[in-house]
Amino acid sequence: MPPAKKAKQERAPSAVIHVRNIPAHASEMDLVCTFSIYGPIKHILSLTSKRQALIEFENEQSSAGAMAAPALRVCGAGVDASYGGTGQLNPDGMSGIEISSTPSAVLIVAIEQCPFELPFHAIHRVLAAYGRVVRLIVLRKSTTQVLVEFESTVVARIACQALQNTAMLEGCGICRCNFSKNPSLSVPRDTADSRDFSRARRGSSVAAGGNLRQGRVGRVIVLQKLPPDVNCHHLVNLACLFGNVTTIRVLPKNPETAMIEFERSSGSQSFYKHCNDLPFLGTRLQLTVGDQQSINDTRSTPLSSGQPCCVNFKSDAHRRRYDNTKMQCTAPTAVLHYFNAPNTFQESHFKELCRRLQLPEPVKVSIKAGSTTLSGHLAFSSKAEAVDVVAKLNFVELRLPDGGLRTLKLSFSNMLVDSL
Repeated sequence: MPPAKKAKQERAPSAVIHVRNIPAHASEMDLVCTFSIYGPIKHILSLTSKRQALIEFENEQSSAGAMAAPALRVCGAGVDASYGGTGQLNPDGMSGIEISSTPSAVLIVAIEQCPFELPFHAIHRVLAAYGRVVRLIVLRKSTTQVLVEFESTVVARIACQALQNTAMLEGCGICRCNFSKNPSLSVPRDTADSRDFSRARRGSSVAAGGNLRQGRVGRVIVLQKLPPDVNCHHLVNLACLFGNVTTIRVLPKNPETAMIEFERSSGSQSFYKHCNDLPFLGTRLQLTVGDQQSINDTRSTPLSSGQPCCVNFKSDAHRRRYDNTKMQCTAPTAVLHYFNAPNTFQESHFKELCRRLQLPEPVKVSIKAGSTTLSGHLAFSSKAEAVDVVAKLNFVELRLPDGGLRTLKLSFSNMLVDSL
């Protein structure tokens, strides 16, 4: 059946259009998804029983663009449209969505033609990359519709600019974002698709700000505000010192955000405890530990640096700790313990290696010779320098005189610099 044609324009042009023959199952967010491509929407008033709606744009140019479209479809069905015959809608008593061009803390995101169902925690993970999410509601109808309340208008504005006309995750549909005039969202109770993160929940593992509490703790850590050139190997070189790492994924669309999946929740707890707000390659790590147990999207595409965005480290023997849950983790310090270095290495070799990788040189080096390898300590001027060395130098392969390779291994040490 061909799409319905727009009704004959009998009223004078205005910012309001009258839409008729809307499918019974269509929601107000479906209308937002259809008509927001023509311009910013100010109000929507749904007349559900009549399958009609009044849509007010911010200006007449936007409504004229909608009226000039050859066909209008909502949820795949053709609808009729004409000018509404009024300059503006009166929002008093309106039950519909109030949309504003003025930024607010509540963002309305419609995801067009998504071929698969987006997991709630994946949506939260993407949104939380821009700032703290206070409340989140996901509506799964003909389109995936997301209502998110951020901690501030500034955060919501940043998220809107970043997500507008882009895919939230690889392979999903384009996002259409609008601000809501509602100052906040209401989530009476937490469900699989709605959550109030400001409310303490019994058995919850993470507060709104990401702090650990008693209860079930997930194995996935979300890292934010990472340096732009970071890759999975930089992250695993540090994270594996606190627990066995299964998978790491840097978000290709937002490379300042990454996820680390640990084999056990004890690893994610230890990593969060010791590394949250830790200086790391010129930034400070911002960590959040949630209740999810795995990274669902493990597809790997190249980052801008050419490195893969997702790497599975489960079979990497070098980066695995002993399977002893009582094994103690050492908090980051300015002193590193190294081992498995070639027995031909001297202090000058360590300093040359740091210079080659553009890393700070150690201020002190101690060497203890073994039968085939060397071990000892490297002392740096600050904890931040030692962390950067771990990120880029840990597990580097060193060539032996006979042409073989040996993997250098680093860990943090409680040794005092003066005692070296």
